Amino acid sequence: MEATHNTKVTSVQDARNGSQMANGNEHIANIPTSDIFKEFPDCVNVMQLQQMLSIGRNRAYELLKTGQIKHKRIGKIYYIPKAYVVEFLLKNQ
Repeated sequence: MEATHNTKVTSVQDARNGSQMANGNEHIANIPTSDIFKEFPDCVNVMQLQQMLSIGRNRAYELLKTGQIKHKRIGKIYYIPKAYVVEFLLKNQ
């Protein structure tokens, strides 16, 4: 089972590295996240981010405010695509 997990992470990393848009931003639509964090919705909130990464509230907000995890903020609510959480994990292996 371990080999299967490594294969999936590699495929996410390969998709991340090979999906550059013309402006330099990564296109998250091509990152297959269906098997990674499958119990979470495609777009998570701060509380779900905390659960995904096993971190506290202050650390979660720090990661968002410093731009380490990409997100969209509408009013006071943070919307974090699951693919950006995976991207963060791959960058910080």
